[in-house]
Amino acid sequence: MNDYDQLISRGTHGLPPTGALGTGWRREFRFQIPVRCPDVWRYPFVMETLTATLSFLSDDVYDFEFRPLDPRLILQAHFCHDTAPFDGLIDEVMLFSGGLDSLAGAVESVVVAKRRVLLVNHRSTPKVTARHERLVNGLELHAPASRPFFVPVALNKKKAFSRCMLQRTRTFLYASIAAVLARLVGRNRISFYENGVVALNLPLAPQVVGARATRGTHPRVLNGFAELVRRLTGESFEVDNPFVWDTKGDVVRRIVGAGCADLIPFSTSCAETAKRTTEHPHCGVCSQCVDRRIAVLYAGQADRDPASGYAVDLFTGPRIDGRDRTMLASYIERARRLRRMSPLAFVQQYGEVVRVLRGIPGHPADVAAQVHELYQRHGVEVGDAIAAGIREHSRELQDRLLDERCLLHMVVDRATPAAVPVLPSPPPPPPPNAIARLGRGWVIRFQGGEGNAYPNDLGINYLAQLLQTPNTETPASDLEAAVRKRLSNDRMRLRSQLAIAELPSGDHRPAAGADALDQPGDADLRRRLADIENLLATLPADDVEAIDTVDELQTEKTRVTRHLRVSSGLRGKKRKTGDPRNQARDRVGKAIRRALLCINKYDTALWQHLQRPVLTLGYNPAYRPTSEIFWSSQLDAPQ
Repeated sequence: MNDYDQLISRGTHGLPPTGALGTGWRREFRFQIPVRCPDVWRYPFVMETLTATLSFLSDDVYDFEFRPLDPRLILQAHFCHDTAPFDGLIDEVMLFSGGLDSLAGAVESVVVAKRRVLLVNHRSTPKVTARHERLVNGLELHAPASRPFFVPVALNKKKAFSRCMLQRTRTFLYASIAAVLARLVGRNRISFYENGVVALNLPLAPQVVGARATRGTHPRVLNGFAELVRRLTGESFEVDNPFVWDTKGDVVRRIVGAGCADLIPFSTSCAETAKRTTEHPHCGVCSQCVDRRIAVLYAGQADRDPASGYAVDLFTGPRIDGRDRTMLASYIERARRLRRMSPLAFVQQYGEVVRVLRGIPGHPADVAAQVHELYQRHGVEVGDAIAAGIREHSRELQDRLLDERCLLHMVVDRATPAAVPVLPSPPPPPPPNAIARLGRGWVIRFQGGEGNAYPNDLGINYLAQLLQTPNTETPASDLEAAVRKRLSNDRMRLRSQLAIAELPSGDHRPAAGADALDQPGDADLRRRLADIENLLATLPADDVEAIDTVDELQTEKTRVTRHLRVSSGLRGKKRKTGDPRNQARDRVGKAIRRALLCINKYDTALWQHLQRPVLTLGYNPAYRPTSEIFWSSQLDAPQ
């Protein structure tokens, strides 16, 4: 797959014309692959996981046909053994690219934790072989009692296959190699060590969408690959990234803190290693080189990574190619904004955060806060490194001796405006109290505060309905029906766009005292459950319109499944249902109370405001503020 990823071009390096993103940017692949066990690969769950993971990874459409392998074509024997002969020999299997991140991971495991580690390396070019061997020898010298096992795997393609420089599926190749070796040595886990800024990879600019930003170590990809191996083998398997909350600067400090700073010069971070020379192992213009140099300078290790090793100096070297200057300008500007960006503004600016929330365990609000803090630290690192560069080259800046295409010139030198600009009138202040949808969740602002993000669960939806209709009693059943109707309309809008048959409407709850299994709604619900699963399977992996809908479909799936289980009783036994009025009261009340617990964690003042008698639950929930208060459904004031 990695071969065809580069064989078939998906566009130009520049910004594509209108319509070239999305479906115009995606490619369609159909693979016919002979395998030893085709039935295993044809299993629906395996096929679904395989295609979904690859589609998210490269933003392409995949179709696989697995057929039996002709035994006459087997050219190489494969491993078969009844026992695991390597049990107890290896503690950890990790990917080792020879970059700073994987070096830091090896240092943490081999030198600090004294684990016996199998370093799996994909040898794509012989140019870095000597540098990799220096790193492994250095690890052995630092930890002679826990010497690592180094397994370089030479796997490459013909030059004719390299029409496109993008290799979005290479992680799948690396992970496949590591998973095979992990199984051979009796391990059920592999580790990617990648700093979180690169792993989560929020886009530098609005046009960097889909496969224009790599997702190689995105949590969703790692989770998808682990699930694929579990379904193929029927055994537990995990793929993790221990550095997901580290910046590049944190990674360098890990190496230094373990006393292994002497290994930094032999690591390689450049994106185009095949074009590098012994004198300049790094180009200095790709994003990987920029990240590396800034992190090394921020960590105070400039002497370990001299500027002479870069073909273009970070601060003073001219960026000849306009694409390189554009990338660098976007990189610097993003870091500047991140240093001052509030958590709410961060979520508003970077919609890709919602994809991270689904891939990392924990409450969405907690994960979002961690992602914001990670990127804010990254912004500080970039800013501090550039500030140090400005101080170092201050005289050259004053005398205007620097090339106008260098980083410092872009940061410091600003053209003097021809006339004093007319300042626009300030925008109206935002409403002090607001509860509004934002992306996949909600934001609630109280008494002019910054606001906090909350997940899109039913309790928040019920609260929004009550807060925006103060002093109005609403029967719990009516409140539930209104919210569910709105959510259902949102789903119907998406289904009509995807030309998928609508699901039956209505809640299909059996009448009080009736036998649940005798209700005709159960058969409809089973069909509805199948339709939901089909819809989830056919949603585009990177369709922005689908982001708000996926979780709502999952919620509906859970609700329908729970209803069928309750209506059938344990082991399919018939069971009586209670008073619908009591059931609605209990469902709405529990959902709102769960939402209040969440609010208390992030906004104590709002939680206290919503305590009784302001917010009353029961058969007729109501919001009765003690003074006149208005809740807006928009975060910003209308223009």
